[in-house]
Amino acid sequence: MVYTFLNPLNILLGCTATFSYLQIGHGGHCEDWKACYRSCFPPFLTDTTKPPSISSYSPSPSPNSTNSSCCSVSSPINIDSVSHNYIMLKKIRRRVKTLITKSFKKPKSKPYIPPPSPNPSPPPEPEIEVMPSTMSRHHSHKQTPFLFPQSQSTVLPDPSPFFSQNLLKTPLPTNSFFQNLTLKNGDQPEYFHPYLIKSASSALSISYPSRFSNSAFLYQVFNADLTISNTQNPQERHVISSFNDLSITLEFPSSNLRFFLVRGSPFLTCSVSNRTSISISTIHAVLSFSSNESRTKYTIKLNNNQTWLVYTSSSIDLTNPTVSLITSTGFSGIVRIAVLPESNPQFESVLDRFSSCYPVSVKKYLSDTIEPWLDGTFGGNGFLYDGKWGGIVTKQGSVDSGADFGFGIYNDHHYHLGYFIYAIAVLAKIDPAWGRKYRAQAYSIAADFMNLGRRGNSNYPRLRCFDLFKLHSWAGGLTEFGDGRNQESTSEAVNAYYSAALLGLAYGDTHLVATGSMLAALEIKAAQMWWQVKEGDTIYEQDFTRENRVVGVLWANKRDSGLWFAPPEWKECRLGIQLLPILPISEVLFSDVSFVRQLVEWTEPALNREGVGEGWKGFVYTLQGMYDKEGALAKIRNLTGYDDGNSLTNLLWWIHSRGDEGDGYGTGENVCWFKHYH
Repeated sequence: MVYTFLNPLNILLGCTATFSYLQIGHGGHCEDWKACYRSCFPPFLTDTTKPPSISSYSPSPSPNSTNSSCCSVSSPINIDSVSHNYIMLKKIRRRVKTLITKSFKKPKSKPYIPPPSPNPSPPPEPEIEVMPSTMSRHHSHKQTPFLFPQSQSTVLPDPSPFFSQNLLKTPLPTNSFFQNLTLKNGDQPEYFHPYLIKSASSALSISYPSRFSNSAFLYQVFNADLTISNTQNPQERHVISSFNDLSITLEFPSSNLRFFLVRGSPFLTCSVSNRTSISISTIHAVLSFSSNESRTKYTIKLNNNQTWLVYTSSSIDLTNPTVSLITSTGFSGIVRIAVLPESNPQFESVLDRFSSCYPVSVKKYLSDTIEPWLDGTFGGNGFLYDGKWGGIVTKQGSVDSGADFGFGIYNDHHYHLGYFIYAIAVLAKIDPAWGRKYRAQAYSIAADFMNLGRRGNSNYPRLRCFDLFKLHSWAGGLTEFGDGRNQESTSEAVNAYYSAALLGLAYGDTHLVATGSMLAALEIKAAQMWWQVKEGDTIYEQDFTRENRVVGVLWANKRDSGLWFAPPEWKECRLGIQLLPILPISEVLFSDVSFVRQLVEWTEPALNREGVGEGWKGFVYTLQGMYDKEGALAKIRNLTGYDDGNSLTNLLWWIHSRGDEGDGYGTGENVCWFKHYH
C-alpha cells in the first residue's frame, strides 16, 4: 500500500509537496523501495492527485523472494498465438520459484509450546532511538565505485612538491584558478583579482596589474610591486596546505610564513610565526613611508603612483633602510597588505574598518574548535558522562554547579549542545571523511537531548528537554523552582532540533531528519502561541498583553517579563534572546510579519537607553529587515559591534535574502522563504 507522510515544516510553510513511501505487500519491506516505486508506479503530481489503482499492478510471484525487483507489472498475454513461449515461461517460472523458495522453507520440527504464565505481561512498546545504526540499513549494500585500470603515466607532472601530504591522498584539481602554482617550478603568476600573485625563491610577489592593449589583444602586466619574504630567505618551494573554490593556503614552512590567498579580497594576508623577521621589497622606489602611533598600520607610497597599506595584528617595527626595501625585527602575528586605489581616502576608511577581519578556512576553524571537545583534548574542560542521571556534563560543571551556565546540573542542555550539533553538521557536510571519523560522538551528543527510546539499557533519558504534553521544551535542569520548569530562549531550542535535522541530512539519516524537523516545528508553534504576544491577543490578561509583545521567561506556573540576565525594560534583550542565533529557520519562527513590526516598534524606544549593546541592536534591525530592508540595512552598516554568535556577514546575508516589495512583506501576511533553502 502507499502511505503519504507530510514533513511538519512543510505544513508550517504551506508547502503542498508530499513524500510517498511504498510498502510491499509480500510480508516484508522493499530494501530498494525507491527503485521499486519508480519501476512500478507513475509519479504522483501533487498531494491532491489520486494515485493510480493498485489493482492494476501485481507483486512479485514469490512471497519470500530476495530478488531486487520487488514488484512487476502484469500485462495480458495472448496464449493462442504464443503457446510455445507460454509453456517455456511456465517452466522457467516453476524453476525460479523452486530455487528461490527452497532455501526459505522451515525445517519440519515440533513447534515449541511455552509453559502457561499466570500473569502474562503485555508486549513491550516499540522503541525508537537516535542511534548511528539508522544509517547502516540504508547503505549496507553500497558497492565500491567502478574504476578503470590504474595508469602508469609517464607524461603527467608530479604534484608532490607543491601539495601537503594530506592533500596528496585526495584527488587534485587540474584546471583550478591556482594551477600555475602547481606546475613546473610553480613560479608563474596567477590572477586572484584584484592582484596577480607569483611565488618564487621563497617569496611571494604581489602585483596590482596595469593594462596593456592593442588591436590584436589586451592583457594585464605583472610587475612585482611588493615582495614579502623571510629576511634570511631560506631557499624552498611553497606548499599548498588547503584549497577551496575561492581560496588557497600557501606556506613556506622553513620561512615561518603562511599566506591566505582569497579571490576577490582587497587584502593579501600573511601569518608570521616564531618571531620571524620579514622583508618587503619592491622593483619601484619608496617615496614615503609612515606609520600610525600604535605601529599597526604603515603607508607606503611608490614612484609608480601606487599607495600600499600594511596592517598588522600587533605592533611591529618596520624600517626603510634602502630606497626599495622595508624590513622588520622579529614578529609573530598577522600581516595584511592592500593597495589603496587612486589613493582615495574614502577607500582607505573602508580598508581600515575591515583590516582586522582576516579570512581563515571555515573547515579548519570549526575542526580546530570542535575536535578537542570530541576527542577529549580540550585543556581544562571537556565532556564527561554522568551515570547518576544519565547524560553529558563538563569537567568544570561536574565540580561547580555555576560553571558553563549550569551545564553540569543539566541546565540549558539543548541550547548548548545544539550549537555543537550545528557545527558538527556543517563539518560532516563539507568533509564527509571528518564526519565519519566523529560520527559516534556526534550521535552521542544528539542523543543526550534527542533520545526517543525507553529501553532500560539506554544511556540517556527519553527527550530530556521536550515536553510532549506542552509541545515545547524546558531548560531548567536539576534546580528546584517554586514556579516549576521554565524556558527563556525559544530560538535556541528551535536551533537545537533544527541542528539535529541538519545532522541527519549530513549523514543521510532520514529518521533523525524527521525527528528533528518535527520537534523544531512543534517548538516553533509553541513559541508563536505562548511567547509571542500579539496586540489584541486574549490568551493572557489585558494588562499583560497591553504592556508586552514577548514573554521573557515562560514558567510552568508563571509568565515573566524579566529575563535571567536583564530587567523587563531591557526590551532589546527580550527580543534578541527569542531570535538568536540568526539562521534560515529564523524566518519560520517569525513568519508573521505584522507581529514582527509590532515587536520592533515596541522595542525601538528601549534602544535610546544609555549603554545598550551594539549586539542587541543588531537583532532588532534583523527583524526590521523583514519589512523594511533599506532602513534596516542603513542601521546595520552603522553598527560598531556584533553579538558573539553574529557577524556583519551574517546580517548582510539576512537582509539581502529578504523578499522585495510586493512579496508580501509589510502587508501583514505570513511570509516564509525557508522553502528556497531546500
